Amino acid sequence: MPRGLIPSKSFYRAFIFYFWRENIKLQLSIEFILLLAVSTIVLGITVYSFQAVGESASLLGERASFLRESQFFYELVKELCITGDGNSREVFFSYGFDVSSQGEVTLNLSQNEMRFELGCEIEEKLVKGRVLLYNERGKIKIENLD
Repeated sequence: MPRGLIPSKSFYRAFIFYFWRENIKLQLSIEFILLLAVSTIVLGITVYSFQAVGESASLLGERASFLRESQFFYELVKELCITGDGNSREVFFSYGFDVSSQGEVTLNLSQNEMRFELGCEIEEKLVKGRVLLYNERGKIKIENLD
């Protein structure tokens, strides 16, 4: 048999080296694609988590502001009840809340609510912006100035 028709050892080595190198390239490509997919998924979950935390913090901040303003409103009305007829205060409230009175005062803002009792009656009204609160014959009146 002529020598040119039988593959030599060097041919096998070159063949194996060539395909081994191509398999390595293919394996690295698949690993890169999988790593890229996993990284994208992790990044998406992280961004979603940060958005949820941001929304939660915003709601907590809004609730804290509402509670602070409603506490201020309570202290102000209580002061006007104690000081008596003719006293007034002009204040600004950034949150609008409903004041309803049936033996107690209820302040509502969306899902937030605060209730408290006073020693005098209060007018039922929506309180928002610049407001004048005054005591007239033992009843707290509310006048919106905006």
